[in-house]
Amino acid sequence: MPQIAAQFTGKNTKKKLDAIAANLERLEWFGYVIATTDNGPTTWHYTEIAKAA
Repeated sequence: MPQIAAQFTGKNTKKKLDAIAANLERLEWFGYVIATTDNGPTTWHYTEIAKAA
């Protein structure tokens, strides 16, 4: 998550990191990203979403 926070201006405060984490969780819930934890920090990966016909 520090890599994501680094893309924004300003200091990486706890409030900013908490907001990023909350939004990543929302994106995961909606199916836009998938979280994985493999022997280390959690990483998020973009997922393709099938369009409804």
